[in-house]
Amino acid sequence: ASDALADLLAKRDRSDAAEATGRLVQGAWDDYVRATTLQPDVSVKWLRAVKSKVTGLGAVTDGDEEAVAGILSNTGLEGLFDSVTTSERVRSYKPDPKIFRVALKSLRAKPSESLFVSDAALDLQGAANLGMGTAWIRRGLLPDLAKPPPDALILPRMEDVERIVAGYAKTGRFELP
Repeated sequence: ASDALADLLAKRDRSDAAEATGRLVQGAWDDYVRATTLQPDVSVKWLRAVKSKVTGLGAVTDGDEEAVAGILSNTGLEGLFDSVTTSERVRSYKPDPKIFRVALKSLRAKPSESLFVSDAALDLQGAANLGMGTAWIRRGLLPDLAKPPPDALILPRMEDVERIVAGYAKTGRFELP
């Protein structure tokens, strides 16, 4: 998108096309970071409740370090996660298993004892390929670019995650309550 904008500005004889493009793109990104809010079914209180039932709570994101830090701060989630793994740091994007390996290592977690939750079915593939449990929150906000892994739990509500991790503590299996 930024290349297309730079080309458009250059065609209009803007000698500062690259600089103007950079300012516009950065400004739009900064606005996005400031405007990001939590989904209605996600709250700090809810995440704390989930965290109290697990040995480590991590976030895996395709964002860059600066943007993710801003989003975590603006949404009140800063400091809540034991690990935040970004694609920028790892140089890998979901669903590449590499980003999940790094996240697991940072949490000292085994794949078979870990659950990855996402509202993008495609993102679940890399976690499943490592042997992680997966859960798909099917919100309908993103196009279904892929089918979830065969063993993925399909959750109608985010609140089910809390019950799933509580059940895992008793049974050693990730399953719907």
